[in-house]
Amino acid sequence: MARYIRKAERERKKKRAAVERSLIEQLETQGKDTAYLLSKVDQYMVAWDNAEALAEDIKERGQIIEEPNTRGALVKKVNPSITARQKELQIMAAIEKDLTLNQPQKKRDSDDDYL
Repeated sequence: MARYIRKAERERKKKRAAVERSLIEQLETQGKDTAYLLSKVDQYMVAWDNAEALAEDIKERGQIIEEPNTRGALVKKVNPSITARQKELQIMAAIEKDLTLNQPQKKRDSDDDYL
């Protein structure tokens, strides 16, 4: 039985696939598509998934939320997803640095092989 997938979910999956493909293509272009670095791409995508889910929570619940405190009274506080998302983005930035993908790379030209 086919499961209906919301348009937003289909778009998220397309975006995820494009991001992952882009990372892998950059590694391949640089000749750095080793098992170790490809596993770093997997780690990056886990962080990306988490950051997207946290962004969705912030979008749905807002930046300020109400939650009961220890006495049961409702108090307003900053949505904890904001801090969690910032941490995921830091993880992603660290992985990008490990992969040296944040540095512009000259695409290899076939004419470069002939001097």
